Amino acid sequence: MLVVRDGRRYSPTCSGPCCPAGGVRLPPPEAVPAVAALVALGRAPLADREAVDRVVDPDPVRSALVGPLLAGSRAHPPRHGGRHGVRAWATVLAPGAVARESPVPPAVVATAVRALRDVTVRDALIGWLAPGVIPREELDPVVVARLERWLPRWGGMGDWRAGGAEPGDPDAVLARLLALCRDVPDACPDDAAAVCTTAAQVAWTHGDGALARAALERALRVDPGYRLARLLATLVDRGLRPPPPGSVVPERRAG
Repeated sequence: MLVVRDGRRYSPTCSGPCCPAGGVRLPPPEAVPAVAALVALGRAPLADREAVDRVVDPDPVRSALVGPLLAGSRAHPPRHGGRHGVRAWATVLAPGAVARESPVPPAVVATAVRALRDVTVRDALIGWLAPGVIPREELDPVVVARLERWLPRWGGMGDWRAGGAEPGDPDAVLARLLALCRDVPDACPDDAAAVCTTAAQVAWTHGDGALARAALERALRVDPGYRLARLLATLVDRGLRPPPPGSVVPERRAG
């Protein structure tokens, strides 16, 4: 047990030479093996909880462009299978676009987010982004076929034991999903809940409970009845671990 404060560590239980009353200065991050790799990649923890929340909060400029496109499409729900929506997701997840961190055109964002209104597309997309969470046989085969035809396979995506996976950074995939969260305004509550819950599912699978919780809190704030967000929030709150990427779920149902 250690207390860390002002760059030093203290022991509340030990008074030996190894734990002087004045504490011991912490080593620089690059000297700690557990974090040296992250330092080399230029990564660091966010400063506080407010900074975590800002990662999923709507961006005033981008969301003002996407919001009217989503609101204007209410009279035209996506067709089963979401052909146009899946193609939009192919653009959103294209490795070149993610690597450049270039903003996806608002019209493409709106089409991709609108596709999540179709639960068959949403669930299949989660299965693609976070392999092992949803057994493939539980997903709509029409949607699965379209994902396999058009979506990229990198950063851990699309591993339904079908082969053909490409290398890539899974964190870059999550970063693109978090950017989509910021693109959707609270004024479109069901769309914001859908994209935030999708991002939360991927964050949870990556072991990032703080980001998953922030995304879920926004989803449930704007749409308290969004069922998938409520179910996933229960898993996160109880500290349950996600299945390993690419794992096979042996039992599909319990009880």
